[in-house]
Amino acid sequence: MYKIFTRNWWKKGEGGGLVPDPTARKTHVTYVSTQGEARDWCERNNAKRPKSWEKLSRKYEYTSDY
Repeated sequence: MYKIFTRNWWKKGEGGGLVPDPTARKTHVTYVSTQGEARDWCERNNAKRPKSWEKLSRKYEYTSDY
């Protein structure tokens, strides 16, 4: 089982610049059965993600849920 989620890779730092966000909250989206399904799902949906997600590099990702 593979868990698909979103998170921001960046956050606003002091002075208005962007810094890595290692503590970003992961927001669960769905589960799929295989790694191939997870990869395809993320690639397909990252290609059409909202423009508002681009600044902080918010993306769909997946992890094994074992």
